[in-house]
Amino acid sequence: MSPCPIPISTVPEALRKHVDPKSPPPLRMMASRGMVPMGPKDMVTVLTCLTFDDDEKIELAANKSLAELPERIVAGALGEKLHPLVLDHLARALPEDEKHLEAILTNRDTPDETFEYLGDRVSERLLSLITENQVRILRHPPIAKAILDNPNVIKSEVERLMDFAVRTGMDFRGMQAFEDAKQPAVGSAVYLLLLHHFQSARSVGRAEAIAVRRVDHVATHDQAIGSQRFGKTPS
Repeated sequence: MSPCPIPISTVPEALRKHVDPKSPPPLRMMASRGMVPMGPKDMVTVLTCLTFDDDEKIELAANKSLAELPERIVAGALGEKLHPLVLDHLARALPEDEKHLEAILTNRDTPDETFEYLGDRVSERLLSLITENQVRILRHPPIAKAILDNPNVIKSEVERLMDFAVRTGMDFRGMQAFEDAKQPAVGSAVYLLLLHHFQSARSVGRAEAIAVRRVDHVATHDQAIGSQRFGKTPS
């Protein structure tokens, strides 16, 4: 088992003896079975740490306790500030409770990798929360791939995602939806180019017309001056 990636400093000092790998196994086992009194935030944090314990019995007990936590404990913990890796672990370890997953998906501290993990497996309603989070998709493009792999994704969400991909330079070459999304963008670019040339031509046309009028004016003026000098009436 890999070492727990969650810093031990995340656990209150009084409870660290229950997660410290150097502590006696009975202390860690007590905590893994949920037998140590603690609040919701500390409970899910301690249990998450213990799912990485080297002792297989402690690891299994922690996973079982985490999966069987009462809804009020999980909801209470999600209402507090949890370490990002605890949020990620809860998203993967807890049963697919939409209410809990929604709390995780709307939490700013949730890692982008959690969005990627949930992207290909959540319901249509929760998937819309992921698709709408364009900042995360741009920051972590694998989220977009996960969305497209979700069997619950609807056509309008795919089109919106592909439009966003085209506008931001993401590459989904070979996907029909991506190729379709590029067409309006290409059409718009051509339209803007033609409009620019048309406006430039109009500007040139106006400049030429002004120049012609100025030449005519100068010619008429010169003709009038010449007539006055030689006593001729301008024609």
